[in-house]
Order: sequence, then C-alpha cells, then structure tokens
Amino acid sequence: MIRTKQTEILSMICILLAAVFSVIMLCQPVQELRTPADQLKAQLSEDYSTLLFDDSYVHEINILISDLNWDYLTSHAVEEQYVRCDAEIDGELIKNIAVRPKGNSSLAAISNNGDTHFSFKMEFDKYDKLQTYHGLDKLSLGNLGQDPSCMKDFLAYHMMNEMHVPAPLSSYTLVKLNGEEFGLYLATEAVEDSFCYRNYGSDFGTLYKPDSFAMDTIDSSAFLDYSNPDSPLSVVESIMTGERYAEKQAGERVDIMGELAFPASLTDVWFLY
Repeated sequence: MIRTKQTEILSMICILLAAVFSVIMLCQPVQELRTPADQLKAQLSEDYSTLLFDDSYVHEINILISDLNWDYLTSHAVEEQYVRCDAEIDGELIKNIAVRPKGNSSLAAISNNGDTHFSFKMEFDKYDKLQTYHGLDKLSLGNLGQDPSCMKDFLAYHMMNEMHVPAPLSSYTLVKLNGEEFGLYLATEAVEDSFCYRNYGSDFGTLYKPDSFAMDTIDSSAFLDYSNPDSPLSVVESIMTGERYAEKQAGERVDIMGELAFPASLTDVWFLY
C-alpha cells in the first residue's frame, strides 16, 4: 500500500516536471530552435560588414578553381550550375565554396558572345552548412557590364542604407582568377539569411523572393493600354509623341507605376506616388 502511494506521488511529480519542461521549451525564442548553422550565422552576422564591405578601399577576391570546373561553369553558364572552388578574400583563404554565373539577359548575351566575364554568385555554405565568411552566407559579384559609370548600384545601395532602409551592403573588388586579374566587380551582400539576420535579427521569419523568369508570362502592355473610364487606371497621350498629357480627373492614374504629371515640357516630368 505504501509503495503504491509512493509510486503515485512519484508519477505525479514526473508529470508536473514534464509539463513545466514543455512550457519552458515552448517559450524559448525562435532562434533557439534553429539549426547550429543558423545560430552560427546569427552570432557572426555583423563581422563581414566591417571586413569585405568596408567601402574605403578596393578589395580583392581571388577565385581558385580547377580548369575542369571553370570549363564546365563557362560552357553551362545559362544553366547557372554551381561548381566547387576556393577563394582568397583580401588574403584570407576560404575553402570548398560554390560559385556560379548569375544574371538573365546579360548572362545570355555574354555566353552568346563567347565571353566569360559573367557576374557571379558565391555561396559559402553550399557544401558545408557551418561555413560562412564571417557570417555571410552568400555573395554577389556584379561585373558592372551594363553600367559605364560603375557607380549606379553602389550609390543606390549606399543611399538606401544612409536612409536606414534595409538594403544590401556593397563594395568594389578586384576579382582575380587563379591569380590573374579578371576585372573590377561590385561585391554585394546577397539577400539571404545573413542579410535578414543583420537587418531584422535572428527571428526574422520567412524570406520570399519573386520569380523573375515567371514575369515573362505577363503581358505588361495590358496595363499600359488599359483605358476603362470606370477604372482608377487611365491612359493618356503617349510621351513618345511629344504632346502634353490631357488633364485627368482626380483619382486617375497612368499605369501601375504611379500617376504621371506632365505640366510644361518633355523635360519636366514627375512621377507621383
């Protein structure tokens, strides 16, 4: 009889302890439930911002890649296939990372011309989930091929950051290929986990990205040609004709980008949002 009562008391204590433990686990912050790789990124997420993205000087990234992998990368460029390589970033060696070409129309144009000066994506944790570059999981290298000034993206990112709008960090870097100079690139923080950790904290939630290739199936001319008088969307005279825009009623808009006011001449145009 005594043993039965002791057993019941012990069972109740175990049940209470299990309940308390369950409540404690449910109340833990989100980052405590993440993988070791995510926790590592969270701990180091600020380090890379003062290293590679110190924009006071031009950095250097030396991509160390075998001839076999380079040939595969260039011959399958439009497929954007990752290959293995190592990289020296400002003299620091990071082994076993992934690199691939990036882009859309620019990628196809470079490939069709037989050139190899692609823009690149470098993924540090592709093959080793615990590896980052001081907290950075993915890096973009833009070849600046469509920007003669080489400054548009750099200035845009820095302006947004100065206005405290979450935007990627960026800096100029000289890219080398197995020690040979390859070109001036813009190194940009990819909008991935590290970007989210840096801007929103380790419990940032879910990251969504648009599928730009799916946009090809949308007929944008349908928006521009839309002129239903009963709709808030309304099209006025084409700017290509050089004519003034007709006076519009309140609430009318030119297209999905915003209302276009055309007060004086072709040079005096404002988009109002």
